[in-house]
Amino acid sequence: MKKIFTLLFLLQSVLILRGQNWAENIAPILYKNCTKCHNPNGVAPFSLLTYSGAYNNRFGMKTAVINKTMPPWTPDPNYKHFANERILTSNEINAIKTWVDNGAPQGDPAKAPVAPTYNSGSQIQNPDLVLQMPTYTVNTNGDLYRCFAIPANIVSDRFIAEMELLPGNRSIVHHVLVFKDSTATPLALDAADPLPGYTNFGGTGSNFSKLIMGYVPGQGVLKFPEGMGVKIEKGSNIILQVHYPGGIANQKDSSRLVIKFSPRTDLRPVRVDPILNHYLSLTNGPLAIAANQTKNIFAQFTMPADATFLGVAPHMHLIGRRSKVFGIAPNGDTIRLINVPSWDFNWQGQYAFPKLLKIPRGTILKSETFYDNTVNNPFTPNNPPKNVVQGESTTD
Repeated sequence: MKKIFTLLFLLQSVLILRGQNWAENIAPILYKNCTKCHNPNGVAPFSLLTYSGAYNNRFGMKTAVINKTMPPWTPDPNYKHFANERILTSNEINAIKTWVDNGAPQGDPAKAPVAPTYNSGSQIQNPDLVLQMPTYTVNTNGDLYRCFAIPANIVSDRFIAEMELLPGNRSIVHHVLVFKDSTATPLALDAADPLPGYTNFGGTGSNFSKLIMGYVPGQGVLKFPEGMGVKIEKGSNIILQVHYPGGIANQKDSSRLVIKFSPRTDLRPVRVDPILNHYLSLTNGPLAIAANQTKNIFAQFTMPADATFLGVAPHMHLIGRRSKVFGIAPNGDTIRLINVPSWDFNWQGQYAFPKLLKIPRGTILKSETFYDNTVNNPFTPNNPPKNVVQGESTTD
């Protein structure tokens, strides 16, 4: 009898898979996991909001989900889970494969879920402040880090509850770092350059600039937990440091930052700190990898006080291949933060924890990264390999 029940269950599963159609089975998967980038205003090269869009790209979509290159998600879910993960289940992958193999039927369009809406404007409703950089024409053969200083023009200290970076030209904006600065230095550097903005690798050119946000393609609104926010002091300037990759000619960009302030003034301040970095935290530096060599790099930092972590954002360039970050608590417990077993320079981001993570005083934060400066690295920037040292260029 048990075998009969098992046979019936398997038969039912096969019938369900054979009945896959776009309206009822595939559209919900795409709307949940793919269309944030695959929409007419998104960073992806085609839209998956409609049946025709999915049908026309069905074979590439099938290959991408089977190989797990799409949706892009590099952190290891077996090591640490994050909010808003883009990970398809095995059933979702099988559903897409079966749908394509059976001719990709549409099904009844009336049974499809309502498609999400995306536009070129902000997802933040009724923003309090919109800061837009002047239109800049990009012409560069190599990596360009261009800073644009914009006065915030706020007359009292405020806390940011939500912010969103909207690239003016998604095809050329690789990433953006957003800083606050209460000095006149960034404005002076901007004014000294005859073109909009000024070029500066590394930071903004001011020792007083503080990082408050980073943007990578596909990122949406950065919303802080209730009772928390980033403090912006009165008289501050906001600096957008935009990374434009090499090979761009006569392309225009005018990115903007959209801000929603909290009505409260007693919020718990949020900081964006590169605690584990190649300047102060390395335990086996310097960060330099000889040609045809591989190297493990280690960094650590001991927390001087109790803290609450909202998320984590590892960063490497092309010869970086693996990155793991964790903490050793005073009682000896390991606090897992993130593990990226196969680094992809084109898909890196800020990863928010599902719940706020308390890190007690005395915790030793550690990072372990692996660099491959050989021909075995498919992303190596030099052929043949050359010595690579720390720096802001993609090839550094």
